[in-house]
Amino acid sequence: GPMLISLLLALFIYKWAGEIWSRSGGLIALFFYAFMPNILAHSQFVTTDLGVTAFAFIACYWLWKYYKTGRIKNLVWTGVFSGLALGSKFSGLLLVPIFIVLIGFKEFSIAGSFARRGLNFFKKFLFVVTIGGLVVWAAYFFPADPMFYLKGYRTVYADKNVNFLFYFNGAYSSTGRWYYFLEAFLIKTPAAFLLALAAVIAFWKKVNLKRTDWLFLLVPMAVFFVITSWKGYNIGVRYILPAYPYLIVLAAGLLPALKNLGLQWKLTGLIITAILGWQFVLTARIFPHYLAYFNEFVGGPANGYKYLDDSNLDWGQNLKMLAEYQRSHPGTKVIYHWPYSYPDYYGITDNQAFLKTKWWREPSGRYAADINFLIRARIVSFIKNEPSLDWLSVYKPIDRIGYSYLIYEF
Repeated sequence: GPMLISLLLALFIYKWAGEIWSRSGGLIALFFYAFMPNILAHSQFVTTDLGVTAFAFIACYWLWKYYKTGRIKNLVWTGVFSGLALGSKFSGLLLVPIFIVLIGFKEFSIAGSFARRGLNFFKKFLFVVTIGGLVVWAAYFFPADPMFYLKGYRTVYADKNVNFLFYFNGAYSSTGRWYYFLEAFLIKTPAAFLLALAAVIAFWKKVNLKRTDWLFLLVPMAVFFVITSWKGYNIGVRYILPAYPYLIVLAAGLLPALKNLGLQWKLTGLIITAILGWQFVLTARIFPHYLAYFNEFVGGPANGYKYLDDSNLDWGQNLKMLAEYQRSHPGTKVIYHWPYSYPDYYGITDNQAFLKTKWWREPSGRYAADINFLIRARIVSFIKNEPSLDWLSVYKPIDRIGYSYLIYEF
């Protein structure tokens, strides 16, 4: 499922970038997408993040296509994929303000009376919303309750832990930070890609991108990024995954930017090859631990736990590796964090995490400790005044399993 959705998204990234920049630009965008660690990570998991990312992006593409061609079928496709986005995750509702801005801008830029332009805006917006609503209704198997979607939306964060502390840059907070997602983006996105994106922005006049193209790439990205930074839980870069496709298409403008700067084709080709090669090598090196990717700004994935936790690091994806390690190192005790997965399914034994005994005061032998558990243990260490619980500060690991577990020997 998620892998097929990821392939569909790849197709539309290539398609949109190709139509804006040229076929070469489409290929560059496709390369950035194919070797984007955050995309690779979430293309493996059965979650809602990639679904809303893909369907919202495709919906915006079809709306852009409608204003390029005037064909009503493109507006129909806009509604269909909007409905799929709304049905995949409640953050798909952000398409509503996005479409208000995009359709409003295009309709009110057309000559005519204000009333006429307002009517056209209302008709097209209502057309898209109606089709999207029908798709959502079908996705929920035609419920009789007209308020079904609103009731579902009200359950978002309904079971949140009001005492939960967010972890960020080695500190804890009950409220989170407004710049959490900005920093997460900057340290969990390949530096090569960020350089390409910065070049396009810096030389935006040389890119020669039309105003409509800027609008359709920047508005959805900005809405997803800003609203998520304002309302989203500080637990994972995945919450801003919907912003990535627009930035990937924009970064593909590196080719025309360099070309219009007057650089020779050989030098242009060398720069692009170096940037793409840089991203490819560092993404390939972390295989298969894409979820725990961190770029050179923070010293790579080995230092990631010093800045972020939760789904930025570990979602139980390395349990098989943990089981293999335990088999090859008999007697290794396990300290595991996630309560909704089952280590014993993989044959993992001797899990210490939820035992009530005070084993951490005098540990003995070898331990494989989940990094998220160690980060959270710091809080308990402070509250209970138990320094021996803060293994990250007190002890030095002798090894690691991927980027999810640190190995300690006593």
